[in-house]
Amino acid sequence: MKSLGDMTGHEEAVEVIESDLDIPFEEDLLRNYSSPKHWLRYVAHLHERGASADRVRIVFERSVQANPFSYKLWKAFLDYLGSFQQPDYLQRDMGVYERCVSVMSKYPRLWLVYAGMLLEAGLVCHCQRTLDRALRALPITQHDRIWDFYLGKFLAKAANPSLVVPLWRRFLKLHPERLDEQYVTVLGEWGLWDEQADALVRLADLKPALRPQCHRELLGLLREHPGDIRSVDVEAVLMAAIADHGQRQGAGQY
Repeated sequence: MKSLGDMTGHEEAVEVIESDLDIPFEEDLLRNYSSPKHWLRYVAHLHERGASADRVRIVFERSVQANPFSYKLWKAFLDYLGSFQQPDYLQRDMGVYERCVSVMSKYPRLWLVYAGMLLEAGLVCHCQRTLDRALRALPITQHDRIWDFYLGKFLAKAANPSLVVPLWRRFLKLHPERLDEQYVTVLGEWGLWDEQADALVRLADLKPALRPQCHRELLGLLREHPGDIRSVDVEAVLMAAIADHGQRQGAGQY
């Protein structure tokens, strides 16, 4: 097995060559060390010739060391690591993900790749901490992408009221206009009847088109859980439901 140093006349051997087929690519990198395109071309060659996973990883590591601010290289590296999904590699690969988001902290897609890996591995709390770090690192204009993951894939996996409900409360404190039926459903699933009733009242005010549905659900809550509803003015709810019913009946909508 030959070293690149032996082949090119350089005093320091950069890397041990696994196959002579790699030599032209190594020589090409000597001329284009800071070119992500040439590194990705090398990686594609390694895939085509069936190089070992360790060899591909080494080349990826070298590529991001040479180009630490290349989104394309980091994304390709993380996608490659994610293709394994083997617990044995998880601890080793975690360091790569951490280095990536530390250097490329303004790219929401890379944070989401990291969070997705953690969630897939069942590391829910670690995933939540990572998403919180992403929200702190990213400009507010890019927070929607993190919140969409938070309220979608993360909550579906978390399935724990101690995580789910506070997260929704936190989101709605920042974006009260985003209150929707999903949150109302979540509250009902966890038996938070008083908070669900309050959310229905706010949803009825926020989205008039949903007012009849909200009133029906509110009346159902008052009938089934009268002792649990404390935050809602019951008389006001009844009057609003009657008034709404009368208006819709007069308009021929019933």
